Amino acid sequence: MVNILVAGLLLLASMNMAYAETGKVTELRFSIHTAPGSVVHTIATTWAKEVEEKTGGKVKVNVFPSQSLVHIKDIFPATTKGICDIGFAPLQMDASRYPLSLVTGVGIMGWPSDQGPTEIWTQLQKKFPEMTAEFKGVKVLWHYITMPMTLHFTKKTVRVPQDMKGLKIEAAGPLAAAMKFFGATPMVTSPSEWYMALDRGLEDGICHNYTPIWSLKVHSLLRYHTDVDFGLLGQAIIMNADKWNSLPADVKKTIDDLRPWIEKRSVDISMDQAVEVRKICQGLGHTFIIPSPEEMKLWMEAAKPLHDAWIADTEAKGLPGRAVFEETKRLIEKYSH
Repeated sequence: MVNILVAGLLLLASMNMAYAETGKVTELRFSIHTAPGSVVHTIATTWAKEVEEKTGGKVKVNVFPSQSLVHIKDIFPATTKGICDIGFAPLQMDASRYPLSLVTGVGIMGWPSDQGPTEIWTQLQKKFPEMTAEFKGVKVLWHYITMPMTLHFTKKTVRVPQDMKGLKIEAAGPLAAAMKFFGATPMVTSPSEWYMALDRGLEDGICHNYTPIWSLKVHSLLRYHTDVDFGLLGQAIIMNADKWNSLPADVKKTIDDLRPWIEKRSVDISMDQAVEVRKICQGLGHTFIIPSPEEMKLWMEAAKPLHDAWIADTEAKGLPGRAVFEETKRLIEKYSH
């Protein structure tokens, strides 16, 4: 029995070696928008390495960082056209394409931490086919939700909604609508342009989670932080449908089987780095504002028209906005206890 097992393993190894030597290795181009060392790059390369190992070398994933292959705003069309085989898609950067999925980005809803938001999003996708349809034409390899979007400023201390008035804040998708509701001007620039915009005073701050402000080296400029949850950033990792269909059945199964693992790892990596970045900022003497219960009540009251507007906007598109919003709130309540 042992001899048979050893012979089988040797045969498998020789097949994998022959597979590589005959040039039959499938190479996949994975486009991401951030630089090496960032959370996104860590997640992408972690998955790429696992795919190569689990497929026995049949698939090699080449990660192209820093928008070197595809611009962040073109990820979906570029993936469908085969410019990249796999694309890392932050949904807020192409907001009109994902109206229902971006319920995750609606501000001040009380999202839980840890793995809860990603599981909520998964359940919403299963319940509402209109949400799944937003990814028609691509294969979703996995998705996950980042840490809460909070406020970070160069010079301004913000405690209550009225402190937002007149500020120019980097924010995309639903976050941009939220900025307007609170009297600020939303700004949309590429992450590579954030440093210049903040340094020159073209922007007063950013609405994002902690991880990118460090990976993009703007944390030294953003010295004032306000921990008000303005929603969560949905990330979808999508693949060209034809390329996916061309893969052998065993390879597709291997990649599908990795989905629960990489979704959890994605959240864990994001959370771990967010904690580290916060510690770095504390070490630099930054100011952190945590609103009191009375101040938080002002934020909640101010956010209601924002929620109503999101529902009305999606309903106007013929989509079940209210049903999605109410189910989201129900699941948030469930996962918060």
